[in-house]
Amino acid sequence: MHRLRDHRGHDRWFPQSERSRAVGITMAGFHLGSVAGLVFTPSLMLSRFGLSAPFAAFGLVGFVWLFLWLFFISKDPQSQPRISRKEYQHILGGSENLIHGLLKKAQEGDTSGRTPPFGMLLSKLPTWAIIVANFMNNWVSSFLLLICLCT
Repeated sequence: MHRLRDHRGHDRWFPQSERSRAVGITMAGFHLGSVAGLVFTPSLMLSRFGLSAPFAAFGLVGFVWLFLWLFFISKDPQSQPRISRKEYQHILGGSENLIHGLLKKAQEGDTSGRTPPFGMLLSKLPTWAIIVANFMNNWVSSFLLLICLCT
């Protein structure tokens, strides 16, 4: 289950106005990776390397990705030497605008940012739509597709 804080990299690398799109693309990438694995695995298994080919191929791709990540990616934009000053200001400006707006609301006594009660959330149709959609997505992708794939 994904927690809100699992997207700390998005908090550091994207302005607030672009974070939801970045998280969406990231989450879509997880699913596309699973689909790509399911598409390529049969052809790898039928190669001359046999059953061990998918493990070796995906392991190799994983290690290449790891080394590229360690070489090119920094913890935050401040320590990244390949980022332009203009891009850094864009990232920082979006985040500062968000923080400034939240501080201003807090000083004015605005309580609209408070967490609503769970009873109220559970009484809303959009909440149940999200719950059902996530359940169905997890059921199909995790249980039916991956566990029942061998039968």
